[in-house]
Amino acid sequence: MIKLTSRRAALVLAGGAVALVGGMLPAQAATTGWRSVAKVSVNGKETLLTGVDAVAKNDAWAVGGAATSKGTKPVGVIEHWTGKSWKRVTLPAGVAKKWNADSGVAFPVVGASSASNVWAFSENFTSAKGSDGYLRLSGRKWTVGTLPGTSIASGNLVFITAARVISSKDVWVFGGKLKASASSESFTPYAAQYNGRKWTSKSVPGNGAVVDVSEISAGNMWAAIGTPALFAAEGDTLASTPSVDKWNGKAWAAAPVQPTSLPTGATLDSILAEGGNVWIGGGASNSKGGTSEFAAELTGSTWTAATTLPATASATDYALTSMAPDGQGGIWAAAGGVATTKVRIWHLTGGVWTSSTPAFGSAQRTLFQLSAVPGTSSVWGVGVIARGSRDDGLIALVGPTPR
Repeated sequence: MIKLTSRRAALVLAGGAVALVGGMLPAQAATTGWRSVAKVSVNGKETLLTGVDAVAKNDAWAVGGAATSKGTKPVGVIEHWTGKSWKRVTLPAGVAKKWNADSGVAFPVVGASSASNVWAFSENFTSAKGSDGYLRLSGRKWTVGTLPGTSIASGNLVFITAARVISSKDVWVFGGKLKASASSESFTPYAAQYNGRKWTSKSVPGNGAVVDVSEISAGNMWAAIGTPALFAAEGDTLASTPSVDKWNGKAWAAAPVQPTSLPTGATLDSILAEGGNVWIGGGASNSKGGTSEFAAELTGSTWTAATTLPATASATDYALTSMAPDGQGGIWAAAGGVATTKVRIWHLTGGVWTSSTPAFGSAQRTLFQLSAVPGTSSVWGVGVIARGSRDDGLIALVGPTPR
């Protein structure tokens, strides 16, 4: 069994597929609490969804990949919420052929600003001449392209972790550039911006990778710097210093106030900027030999002490991997684990974190990313769920079905 930690780990390992054991997907619950609303399957393949972005009540996008258990090259999967149902996106033949030739791997992340401005990003580690790429929907036309500074032949092995699509003339993609030698491995932050005409690499300070990004506006974005979950999960020792960066509309710089009171062995995995506050989440060493999820908040110019969420510590490794506003002043958060595929879902209301039990049934399942539906109290989540002897992509929801 491959151990899952987050959408990052799941995606990179997707070529080997995910082997889970569990029951069938339950029928949708009548409640507005967390429940499964759709499964995504590809005939003969193990399927998982790793990224989601909601633009409106009737417009959301989910991406991931599918591969056989024999470790064949994964293929990308794209799903679109229309306000009535989730529909599989079929690319035009010419675009699909070019994409499969140039990249042909699963999509880690997706971003959109409207139903006619959608971007999905991919890593290409299957060829010595590969580069990370993107798939773009502009109007009704799909196109493909490559990202700057990601050529493997030039020694630039970049892991994609996040995307932010603000408009058709302001698109961002983030990740970490791996520097490896016979004795050590390390990451440096990676970022690139599209201005409507071309992509340009951007300098981001920090010791590690950009693991997550959240934006308040085009001139106010926040980034968490840490170790991508795949490497943390595998026990690799990489030089990385948890930190927070801020975009001021012109340049990325270290945030004026850094979270200095993080727990021992802390790694950052998620960040959420909402209104005047910023939250960070991650995992930290616990007394049982595993890691436990934690969160901290920046209010004004002060970080609260990182709070370990009230779950029982165990040898299992958990980290707060994704956060989204609940539309009512609180936060929903998902926490993934290494030795388990039972996701933990947390809800912050009134300054207190409480656990939430999803109506997912007994099947093993996890969520990799959350995305709030603008103007509502609904949040989409995507991941993977066991379906007998195979795995399917999972689409979950909390709150009223957005239409």
